[in-house]
Amino acid sequence: MFHQSSVEAEKESEEVRVDIMFDRLMLQDLRKNVAKLDVRAYAELKSYGAPPVAIKKIVKATLSLFYPEKAAQNELDDWGVCKMVCQGHSPAICTVT
Repeated sequence: MFHQSSVEAEKESEEVRVDIMFDRLMLQDLRKNVAKLDVRAYAELKSYGAPPVAIKKIVKATLSLFYPEKAAQNELDDWGVCKMVCQGHSPAICTVT
């Protein structure tokens, strides 16, 4: 019985590792794509007084990955905060690790 639990724990541990690797690869890909945005793209985002719902959701979701503390405090619900974060264009977003 112990052996079976050990095997199940190993399988679960492997699944967790695979999930983490997938998440890391997706985050790296996202960082690469964000790094490709040019000045015009950021200017367009900042020009929206009230962006289309889809744009706001995408920007909020993306920023939530890079700024989880702001997302946890619901700061990214405010488009003005999203614009300020985009304006700062943190190098951490563009650094692919």
